[in-house]
Amino acid sequence: MTFAKTLRFVALGATLSVAGAANALVEYLGVDAVTDASSPAWNSRFIASHFDTHASSVNSINTITWEQYQNGDQGPYNPFAGVTVTQTNMIGASGISSTNTSDLGYNTTFFYGNGNAGRNHLRNEGAFNNVDAEVVFNFANPINAFGMFITGFESNYAGDIFVEYNSSVGARSVQIPKPASVGGVAATGFFGFVDDANFQIFSVKVVSRGDRSNTSDFFGIDDVRFTNCQVVPEPGTIAALGLGALVLLRRRKK
Repeated sequence: MTFAKTLRFVALGATLSVAGAANALVEYLGVDAVTDASSPAWNSRFIASHFDTHASSVNSINTITWEQYQNGDQGPYNPFAGVTVTQTNMIGASGISSTNTSDLGYNTTFFYGNGNAGRNHLRNEGAFNNVDAEVVFNFANPINAFGMFITGFESNYAGDIFVEYNSSVGARSVQIPKPASVGGVAATGFFGFVDDANFQIFSVKVVSRGDRSNTSDFFGIDDVRFTNCQVVPEPGTIAALGLGALVLLRRRKK
């Protein structure tokens, strides 16, 4: 059984679906068909705002905008201390890109640092074969919330997109719906999850899977956000803190 509540706004329609019991894990998914860097992408932005509100209530949000890198950088990337991002089975112009392309991916960062406009995204061009092409986010310090924009994806080209991770309800693999492009203009989406139970998640994978021998769907990733798990003191530490407070109280009474 899937113990997850999923908030979805997909393609041109809007639906709210709940699967199983919402014990700890909430997943967010919004997709806008036929959108590019100049489109408002209402569904994706709406879902992202809900994710941000939820995630920030658990812990502070860190955001990977890729803006500290140069166009063409190939990685691996270390956007934060203890965070490593790698790409495998990629070709062509994969890596940091400052080129906004409606069917290959584009920047979604409105502003960063001192009001500067964003320019970069992480482009993913899966090789022409049937081996998974992966973007792997590894976290030395565990997280319990993760979200990102995925851009330039479309059903017109091969390669289903999955997001995979381990949570407090076990291993999860979520497929991102891929609308057809129109006139070469593909889709924009936001996917995220928040685990209120602070289960320790150390890696998240974005996978392009399927036979891509003849065609391969290229896409971008941008504005990746995550929150680290809250550190809960061990029972012994809690007891020691309580004892210290009691001693301090007695001293004050003297």
